Amino acid sequence: MRRLRVIVAGGDVGALETMFALRELAGSHVDITLIAANHYFEHRPIEVRDPLAVHARNRWPLALLTRAAGAELRHDRIVGVDTAVRRVHTAAGYELPYDALVVAERAVPRHVSAGAEPLDADHASECRFVIGDVLAGRAASLAFVEPPAPTNPFDLYDLAIDTAAGLHGRGVALTFVTPGPAPLAIWGRDADLGPPALVRAPALRRPVSRSSPRLRGQRAG
Repeated sequence: MRRLRVIVAGGDVGALETMFALRELAGSHVDITLIAANHYFEHRPIEVRDPLAVHARNRWPLALLTRAAGAELRHDRIVGVDTAVRRVHTAAGYELPYDALVVAERAVPRHVSAGAEPLDADHASECRFVIGDVLAGRAASLAFVEPPAPTNPFDLYDLAIDTAAGLHGRGVALTFVTPGPAPLAIWGRDADLGPPALVRAPALRRPVSRSSPRLRGQRAG
């Protein structure tokens, strides 16, 4: 019986989780090919004392990870998919057949408004400078803006609450802007307790005391 040919496109968390889960659940019944342009998987975990993850960076070769999962690695990227004949076309000019295709590419960064800094791995130092200006008194207000879905806002929540703790008693105006009905609404109706919950939420790694500067929740619109 021929094994199922599965192509996984991407070299980040979603693609790697898919690859390992397929091997764990399907075992030898699948042939897995990972197609990724990057050579390394980089993980920047957020920690309480390093909310911008400047010092925390873990880096693993994709070749090592795919070998551990018993998968084939191709350093390439998919530029087209012919679903009628179940084939993908790659930037290097290859045409690869598949029985199942999983597209788990990382998000494409968007441009932010002038004067704002995106919170991502490439702009961690710039974000730290912004926070430093507020801590040094060179800025009297700061807004944390959660973009519309699909996105991962948890790092932004962590940074906002960690900043609020560091600004205790300084009279700095902090605002959290969200496209949802309220801050923390992403966790569901039970967690949607309004702006005060944002600075007390036990689900976050560092709850901020009730006497700390409050993050005024605003809905984007």
